[in-house]
Amino acid sequence: MRRTGLGYTRRLLIARGAMSMFQRWIAAVVLLVGVVSVVPVRADEHAERAEVMTMVGALMEARDFETLEALAEQYRSTEARTGSGVFMLTQYYDGVSNYFNTRDRDAVIWNDRAALAEAWWNAYPDSPTPRLVTAQLLANTAWSYRGGGYVRTVPPDRWEAFRRQNAEAFAFISKQKSVAARDPYWYELTLRLGQRDSMDDATYMAIFDEAVARYPRFYPLYFGAVNNFSPKWGGSAEAIESFARHALKKVRRKDRAALYTRIYWVASQNQYGSDLFTDSYVDWPLMRRGIDDVLARYPTDWNLQNFAFFACRALDKPKTRELMGRITAPPDGKAWESVEAYEKCREWAG
Repeated sequence: MRRTGLGYTRRLLIARGAMSMFQRWIAAVVLLVGVVSVVPVRADEHAERAEVMTMVGALMEARDFETLEALAEQYRSTEARTGSGVFMLTQYYDGVSNYFNTRDRDAVIWNDRAALAEAWWNAYPDSPTPRLVTAQLLANTAWSYRGGGYVRTVPPDRWEAFRRQNAEAFAFISKQKSVAARDPYWYELTLRLGQRDSMDDATYMAIFDEAVARYPRFYPLYFGAVNNFSPKWGGSAEAIESFARHALKKVRRKDRAALYTRIYWVASQNQYGSDLFTDSYVDWPLMRRGIDDVLARYPTDWNLQNFAFFACRALDKPKTRELMGRITAPPDGKAWESVEAYEKCREWAG
């Protein structure tokens, strides 16, 4: 049985008795997800992630720090996950980041956000959460200076502002370690800010090794490192595979194949796409074992569709046929390049 973070939020809000109209809306939303359940085969991964992010944003808008604190602590202490096995804590901080929209450049908006973070910290001075929220605010402010678009499109003055603000964010979060590192997101965000500031590999890996020694099951630590060693960040296919082998030593033997699969899933999403099996050093037999291990715990359609995509690209017809036969939902556009690609793989597998 798996207790979901959304179910906990529903019970938390109801238990508080006199609920505001906002809180009643939140409770109604999470009722749709359920309280306690075995991981469903057809869990809607996109909706489940979006619900957490939406709730966090709405709670921030309402300045409901009490519920935000309780929710973060629940996600940390139980390691609650979505149907596919992704940590709810990741969606929590994604919700925080989304609230600090980097497209905004109005100083009034950012001052209001800074006031929110300060009020949260004042209300819960001993909690890691508002410290990390403040660090996220500073990190997002840096990105708002940079703006979107390719590197070559960013004017020099914006690069200067970005680097200055990113350095401020890194200095701030470094000072918060004694309290904030009680939450694994401290390590994730610290490594991300370091990557932005061209942290050398030795320093990066020293922080990473400390992080996974403390939180070996927190996947985002591994996923961030995949990006750090990807070709688009100055790494290489060899660097990703070397990192993957290093990472496997940090977890229990029975968890290694599943972690390897998730590492190359992220590498596919962020670097290789359909070229994973031609441009990387992925070990398909190991990844295939990891697929079975992940599905033994998280047999969702989201996982099945992504894994069927990988099996097809690896030209593993028996595995593709097996996984296709277990899919019960329509083709998911985020798992496949197109409906046509899905149909071609299904037809090829027979």
